[in-house]
Amino acid sequence: MNDFMTEESIINLWNQKDIFKKSLEKTKIYPKFKFYDGPPFATGLPHYGHIVASTIKDIIPRYKTQNGHYVERRFGWDTHGLPIEYEIDKVLNIKTPQQVKEYGIGNYNNECRKIVLKYREEWRKTITRLGRWVDFDNDYKTMDKSFMESVWWVFSELYKKGLVYKGVKVMPYSTGCTTPLSNFEATSNYKNISDPSLTFKCKVKTPLYPNTYILVWTTTPWTLPSNLAICVNPELEYSLIQFKVDNTAYIIATDCLDKYFKTKTDYEIIKKIKGCDLVGIEYEPLFDYFYDTFKDTSFKIISDSYVESGSGTGLVHNAPAFGKDDYRVCKDNGIINKDRLPPCPLDETGKFTEDVADYVGVYIKDADKLIIKNLKARGLIFLNKQEMHEYPFCWRSNTPLVNKAVSSWFIRVEDFKDKIIANNLKTKWVPGHIRDNKFGKWLENSIDWCVSRNRYWGTPLPIWISSDFEEIVCIGSVGELEELANLPRGSITDIHKHSIDHITIPSKEGRGVLRRVPEVFDCWFESGSMPYAQHGYPNCDPGINLDDIFPADFIAEGTDQTRGWFYTLMVISTALFNKPAFKNVIVNGLVLAKDGQKMSKSKKNYPPVNDIFDKYGADAVRLYLISGPVVRAGDLKFKENDVRNIVKNVHILMLNMVKYLLQMIDLYEINNKCKFKPKDIVKDPISITNPIDCWILEYTNTFIEDIHKDMSKYELYHMVDRITLLIDKLSRWYLKLNKNRFNNGDYLALSVFFYCIYHIIITMAPFTPFLSEIIYQKLVPYVGGEESVHLIQMEKKIWSGDKDLLQSMEYLYNVIEISRIIRTTKLKRELKKPVNKVIIINNNQAVLDNLKSLEEYLQTEINVMTIEYSTDIDSYVTYTLKLNPKLGKVYKEQMLPFNDFLADLPDSRINEIVHNKENIVYSKCNVGDNLNQGDNLNQGDNLNQGDNLNQGDNLNQGDNVKDNNINYTDLVITKTINNSSEYLSHLEGDFILLMDDTFTDAMDNKYQSKLIFRFLQDFRKECDLVPSDKVNIYYSILENTNNELDNLYNSVIKDVEVSIKTSINIYNEKNINTVKNKDYTIWNSKIRLYFTL
Repeated sequence: MNDFMTEESIINLWNQKDIFKKSLEKTKIYPKFKFYDGPPFATGLPHYGHIVASTIKDIIPRYKTQNGHYVERRFGWDTHGLPIEYEIDKVLNIKTPQQVKEYGIGNYNNECRKIVLKYREEWRKTITRLGRWVDFDNDYKTMDKSFMESVWWVFSELYKKGLVYKGVKVMPYSTGCTTPLSNFEATSNYKNISDPSLTFKCKVKTPLYPNTYILVWTTTPWTLPSNLAICVNPELEYSLIQFKVDNTAYIIATDCLDKYFKTKTDYEIIKKIKGCDLVGIEYEPLFDYFYDTFKDTSFKIISDSYVESGSGTGLVHNAPAFGKDDYRVCKDNGIINKDRLPPCPLDETGKFTEDVADYVGVYIKDADKLIIKNLKARGLIFLNKQEMHEYPFCWRSNTPLVNKAVSSWFIRVEDFKDKIIANNLKTKWVPGHIRDNKFGKWLENSIDWCVSRNRYWGTPLPIWISSDFEEIVCIGSVGELEELANLPRGSITDIHKHSIDHITIPSKEGRGVLRRVPEVFDCWFESGSMPYAQHGYPNCDPGINLDDIFPADFIAEGTDQTRGWFYTLMVISTALFNKPAFKNVIVNGLVLAKDGQKMSKSKKNYPPVNDIFDKYGADAVRLYLISGPVVRAGDLKFKENDVRNIVKNVHILMLNMVKYLLQMIDLYEINNKCKFKPKDIVKDPISITNPIDCWILEYTNTFIEDIHKDMSKYELYHMVDRITLLIDKLSRWYLKLNKNRFNNGDYLALSVFFYCIYHIIITMAPFTPFLSEIIYQKLVPYVGGEESVHLIQMEKKIWSGDKDLLQSMEYLYNVIEISRIIRTTKLKRELKKPVNKVIIINNNQAVLDNLKSLEEYLQTEINVMTIEYSTDIDSYVTYTLKLNPKLGKVYKEQMLPFNDFLADLPDSRINEIVHNKENIVYSKCNVGDNLNQGDNLNQGDNLNQGDNLNQGDNLNQGDNVKDNNINYTDLVITKTINNSSEYLSHLEGDFILLMDDTFTDAMDNKYQSKLIFRFLQDFRKECDLVPSDKVNIYYSILENTNNELDNLYNSVIKDVEVSIKTSINIYNEKNINTVKNKDYTIWNSKIRLYFTL
């Protein structure tokens, strides 16, 4: 009966009985709770970050299901985009787009399709082993035709609203993946790297001063061949200096002089010039690759306020194809326009084209050294060094990003940014600060979203254009494309790039045929469309309405998704419907290695997920993860020992309690010759009168109510503390205080214990699905009911009792703990040895009355002969009052005199202040002081009863007054026990406990009976007996030193009989044949104890 199922056997049970499916069928009658599962890429194995998110995603739907909701849970897969293509590029050794074309886009996409679900089965195995219930059989994939068609619909709706445009913008560009990236992708992978810190000089052509150069600083020498201008801040002050070392004049921001010139004697300031007065000065270009094309408008100083003097020289070189500000400023100054685009001499992979003949085929980062060498040979370098700085890398290829002007398709996010921000305020985040800070600040800085990628494996942009770009058609469905392209209905079965790029649409304006643009969607646009696309909306089952699928009641992902999925969901839903895509979100942090470093396969600095599952169980991992900061967007250092502690403090204790309960039930059934059917405490609470029963029911009920409150706020992180406290109360207190009742087969005690465990596991089920099921399968035979604990609806309340009882029991714990402190630190007497008397002192009579009502439990747990109670705390303690030292800034110079005043107060007055929690009026006039003629009283000085005013003393109107009040809450009150030779004592909180350390013969007899009782219990275990096994017990005296055992039966054995509820008789060899025996030493003598089975 006591062999518990394993987690693996529970998974088999769920699968065999189809429990997940049944839980959905049973709850279809309830309101729908909408949950979105953010799709992961299946090109890697699940790690601890996925386990955290999946634990959260399992707990909330399970809880809602058990609390009157219908919750669909479909797993999703992100199957398109750079992560997939990058893997294939490595396999096929593809480096350039030309190689893809040579291999064949269709062949390339088919290779991508083969690996998108490479680890699907491993994911399913791990997520199932975690205990997460999610529908893998009806999962959605972003490569499904229905999903992709829905993405087309989303985009076409935005197009109809005028929110889509094509433009040339400087974008973060991945040379490794040969495509632009969105702003949030570009900020996800920064690294510290060493780059050139180059200060070069450009010779001034405009007559200004002989031999004058402009000093300019850059960290990207590879952009210098494309330089078209130098920019200054119009409001900054610049200096024209004569550098005495090389007899050259330089233009530099005045603020930057000290950075470049060690002493002021090295140079002479010829004049100071405002930035705006430098505008128009021409300089000789560093390189002449683009001189002929741009010589009429370029190679001169321009101005803009973005230039600062904090770094560099205060003069910035502009290569408009490689910088956002460069592009904007050059465009504003007429250097570039739509007919004269900026020079961009790079191919898709970041190598120079033939436009820069000297470096053709050289990768930009490799070109840095060559360009510096060129400038050095021409005497154009002023200072060259290396500098460490943060630099963005491609999140997928791990190559340095560059800013590059590219032609892309954009969503006008800036046009409705205010609506996105407003919708964000309608959502609830855990933790709350993420909404307004990390996510809110990101929204405030939103820019137009580049949604196109120059790639192949993705949803194609549904835009067909004429060759002159004057006629544009945006397609919203496959049916619409078939109709416009004059294709048979149903003829298009796949809409990936290679399947539709050949399809043309006849022009309605006489412009020939329209062809599809080459780009595919950013995969983040696809995942942001998943609320609709997972159902194929709007081309789905007519029974599905938008309200059935949108918005989500709940989502959960990591903090990185504030710039990813959370963002794209919110942008698209606001653009479509001006609503947030979700109502509630839990944000998890990172799981790090135990040393705080990032988990790394190569470093092997973390235990594999499935190994931890096998070693400790998935439930222990679940509880460990939700107990830490990681479910509040904080980082968690994964420590295996902490998982082990969860097992020790939760699982082992819970299972041991259940094992004990089952043993007591077995004993009850044997003694009563009937099946145990527990009393339904919820339906019939009237018969429960035992105070300890009422207390544990109240405590369990409070636990259940607290969990409901936590879950209503999506706060998972209280659960572990709450359950460990409850287990402590059950195992250390309830069972211990009720041991005699259990041993006597008390039906109500068993029923209360049973129902507490029963309702605890139902409440714990979303958090610990395995442990709850393991225990439920042991309990359900006694009460009947559902096949699984997960099919049971939770109770909101199981008991309506006296909540004051919780406080009474707190008093009980406190007194018992204080008694143990005295025993161990002062009396140094083990718990089995009784004490003669304790006096419990508290100045609140109601508290003592509560304790008196529980005296039988106090007496047993303290192991004391008699207990006395007293409210006369003042006779045993001295109080000391001082001002809180933290309030020094409040009281200032009054701190010292006030403390002196408090120290001089009589004990009787201090006692009044403490007991009445009085504020104190600081007065120089104390009771009994005489005021002589001419004495002054300040405001706040009190004359108490007994104060004397002598004849002629006057208090006149207009006397100077001053307010000197001391607030009671500003005091630090120290209590000290007065020494007593009669008792050992300890002060804790509001309690003082006095303990009599005498030890009488009667107490020794009681002590010996406890030792024999424990000896018999251990003897039973040695004989492999369980509580329901009956034995006869006998004893014989082997040695009786000094006649100590003459009265053994009356003094000791009789008391043992009461404890074990079995008679102990004198052993008689003639009447007993089969025995087990063991010798026992008592005092200085020896007896033998016998079991007959």
